[in-house]
Amino acid sequence: SQGRLQPLTIQGLASRILKERGVVYREDWVLETVAVWEAVEQLLPDLEYFAPIAHYPGFVDEVRWLLHQVDYGELKLDELPSAARPEVEKLHRAYHARLEAYGVLDGPGQLRRALISLQHTPPAFLQGFQQVELVGLPELTPLEGEFIRELTRGRVLRLAQPEPGEGEPSITAALDPAAEIEEIAKAVRRQLEDGLSPRQIGVAFPEPRNYASLLLPIFGKYGIPWNMPGQSLADLPLGRAVSAFLTGEIAGWHKSHLQLLTAPGWGLPFSLTEEERRALRLAPPLEGLPAWVEYLGSFPGWEGALTLVRQVSQGFPAQPLAAHARSLQKLLGHFPPERWQVGDLLAKAELLKSWDALQLILDDLKLAETVVSLERFALLVRSIMQNYGVNPPRTLADRIAVLPISELGAARLKALHVGGLVQGDFPRNSRRHWLTRLKASEDAHAMYKLILSAGEDVFLYYPQTDHEGKLNLPSTVIPRVDEERRA
Repeated sequence: SQGRLQPLTIQGLASRILKERGVVYREDWVLETVAVWEAVEQLLPDLEYFAPIAHYPGFVDEVRWLLHQVDYGELKLDELPSAARPEVEKLHRAYHARLEAYGVLDGPGQLRRALISLQHTPPAFLQGFQQVELVGLPELTPLEGEFIRELTRGRVLRLAQPEPGEGEPSITAALDPAAEIEEIAKAVRRQLEDGLSPRQIGVAFPEPRNYASLLLPIFGKYGIPWNMPGQSLADLPLGRAVSAFLTGEIAGWHKSHLQLLTAPGWGLPFSLTEEERRALRLAPPLEGLPAWVEYLGSFPGWEGALTLVRQVSQGFPAQPLAAHARSLQKLLGHFPPERWQVGDLLAKAELLKSWDALQLILDDLKLAETVVSLERFALLVRSIMQNYGVNPPRTLADRIAVLPISELGAARLKALHVGGLVQGDFPRNSRRHWLTRLKASEDAHAMYKLILSAGEDVFLYYPQTDHEGKLNLPSTVIPRVDEERRA
């Protein structure tokens, strides 16, 4: 296209088509999550097939996955147990009714609307192009496949398959995960000293977070500039503080809850002296805010803290989601970012990003009017925070990307180091789904081909034992070789 059209994801292409057509919609996965929760809450009294499991925390996530499978065409309703079909249909209708009320189009909704637009008239920005290239693994859902077929009608469709490099990958068997990261760090250090820039080197794992505690000290020891994928909001200080407050509010404020709520780096930044903290440590095992007010109320710091918690606690009966969100925002209003003790500039930036993320979540929740208990509200907030990734602050310096294998994409690096290639982690053990009884299809060899195509020089690693010293077996996709390095 001589630069006239930049590469797009399939979802991004659908969004551009809708923009050209003037379709007004909101893209908001927080409200998508809320819509699933509201659909379940609305139908909870009428559920029979799902009644035994509907109150478990993971049920809503399973329903969301199920509805998306149906919308993308990967699952047909007649594949479900006959007793489950009517309830799934009701959940499906209720979910889309809530989305429509919010003006939200989810991923499959955007694709479907864009497909309808394509069937009428082709978008102006695509006129004049004769060829469409599909880059990456061509594993499309039925809805995506239909969208691509309509898009390429009268045009040439070219599948750009990932091609592995010419050389064979090197394979290193490390004694344990710590030795594995040490070997990766040594190799990366040598490559940096040989003249490769950090942006030309990649490090990937099936799940990088499992290696975070080893990457931080070992990469630091070798002076390797690197960045991790975004952290979950639930694991950041602000997310932990909100969880601590909700836990105490639900469980009735035992001693451990107050310790968690006021612990530096974990709870809210109350202004407590060391003497006041010591008074809590030495306190008997009381229960309930009135008992704590009577025992600790003589301390000025505790008097203010317990009064504040008590005021907010009065706003948490069974009530609409919007009222719960306003009560939580009222509490957080007493602890703006300026009150948090933050050590450095990057930690401050991370706090501000998590603050903005939490305010965005609560603003979305203020649009929902479904009445729920505090327990259900807490489950919803924790679920959203767990799935809300907060990216690390950007820096001008080049850094080595540490990312999941699934996000390697079509870019080609000079050197790629891939660790954690043990059975059970790569590929992940798939189980039959509890409802459909269908087994997830995982093409491990296609993922392995993606690894080989993502780097000119590829280095594979696996630990022979795990963090607990249990024996590991190398992934079945790693080829058997005559020479394998032992570290």
